[in-house]
Amino acid sequence: MVWVWAFLFQAALAPMPPSSLAETEAMRRARSVRESSAAAPQGWLTRAESSDFLETGSYEECVQFYRRLAAASRSARLEEIGRSSEGRPLYALIVSRDRAFTPAAARRTGKPVVLLQNGIHAGENGGKDAAMMLLRDLLVTRRLEQLLDSVIVLSIPVFNADGHERVSPWNRINENGPREMGFRVTARRLNLNRDYMKADAPEMRAWLRLYTQWLPDLLIDNHVTDGGDAQYDVTVA
Repeated sequence: MVWVWAFLFQAALAPMPPSSLAETEAMRRARSVRESSAAAPQGWLTRAESSDFLETGSYEECVQFYRRLAAASRSARLEEIGRSSEGRPLYALIVSRDRAFTPAAARRTGKPVVLLQNGIHAGENGGKDAAMMLLRDLLVTRRLEQLLDSVIVLSIPVFNADGHERVSPWNRINENGPREMGFRVTARRLNLNRDYMKADAPEMRAWLRLYTQWLPDLLIDNHVTDGGDAQYDVTVA
């Protein structure tokens, strides 16, 4: 899944290839995932990779992975941005080769800011797991560290942390993903993807503070289909 990020950054949102090249593109994507996993040092595989993508880690596992990323590189800092309805801390990882860890410092670099938002619908784990692989390639193996010459990256590990922990094999029964996954809405049964204007959820209020402070140039809001092979503009938009 890490191919998504390499593709988006390096191709600058270029259109997908025509359908006649679909098989070749699929092969390239699979190779990108294999190469990322193969380059990972011992102890740095995600739960998804270790289980052949049949499992996904808990919220605490995800946060611990982000803490390790921040400890492994001077180019990263993990900051708490708020709390969920059930009191779980919410985080954002700031990745900057210039160590521009505040909005003001980021603006002085002149680099665009890219915000990766994972798990707004917490049963959709593809983006969460792919983001961890991408960040590992930026900060640990450094396979993609050249991207940091051009951008500053913010990554939210899991936006809907409470829903992420409401795990069941029945939450998304048609999804081509892990055996068990989290739930779509928050502990207060709010759909965060419908809360940007009214901001009823504490998670959304935390997000709005982050967004208005940083004003990212590009927001990548990760979602997963129920197994459908949607076209690129539907899947990414």
